[in-house]
Amino acid sequence: MSFVSTLKSSSVGQKVILPVWRSVYARKNWIYRNPLLFPAARREHFKRYNQDPSLTNMKEELAILQRDGVIAIPGFFDEETTRRMVSEVEPALEQLKAGTFTGKNRTLREERYGVYRMWDIDTICPATRALFDHAGIESLARAYISKDATSYQKMGELRPDPKRVSIADHPHIDDWKMRFKSFLYLTDVGPEQAPFRYFVRSHRDAPWRRTLEARYYREGSNGGYLNERERSFVPQMYEEKIFTGKAGTLILADLRGLHRGTPLVHGKRITLVNYFGVHS
Repeated sequence: MSFVSTLKSSSVGQKVILPVWRSVYARKNWIYRNPLLFPAARREHFKRYNQDPSLTNMKEELAILQRDGVIAIPGFFDEETTRRMVSEVEPALEQLKAGTFTGKNRTLREERYGVYRMWDIDTICPATRALFDHAGIESLARAYISKDATSYQKMGELRPDPKRVSIADHPHIDDWKMRFKSFLYLTDVGPEQAPFRYFVRSHRDAPWRRTLEARYYREGSNGGYLNERERSFVPQMYEEKIFTGKAGTLILADLRGLHRGTPLVHGKRITLVNYFGVHS
């Protein structure tokens, strides 16, 4: 029996210890999420970042990423490399969808939204290391974020169910912190295969961003979505670009920028995703 279970089963724990523990935890969380502390937390966070173009040979891509917050590179991987990745990734994600996957990987099965995710997919699909261990992408992440940037999340995703709307299909930011995302289409993605959408240059500082970032700081990821008032004017300030592409297309994005997914109409979409950031 766990410590918490023991507390719950005892009268002293129920009446005294657990209420005190919950109060302390709530107070600590309130202090951390206090919006008055956000400006100082933001300044402290960005002290860790220093963009340095000398760290990568992908300087043209870096310049576009700095300007627009996003870039797509068609044919980044050739057909043979892409096919090898698909041959390993697709069966694993289909097993996850069917509920027959028995591996130890962390997974997510969102049947209501038609989204299936598997973390650390490179541990069972070694061909995916062509993406996850790509020196050029890593160098670009370090040049864009910091020399100390590292990959902190590697994931495969399957969207196989038409007309299922995910919360991520609404305009949002992934974080107020500096994050870099590379993701690879393993299937051909047209307008009806749930293409990624990005509001170009929305990663740049603006009054609406400060409000949204502060709300994210206070509420967590749910605070990163535009509210009804913000949806009436913020998206209209930017060009929304829809990223279709053949299998093997690589997309690089600054996750502070406003973006969203698109509901699947037919077929399915399989992607690999790699996240970079600085972690203390």
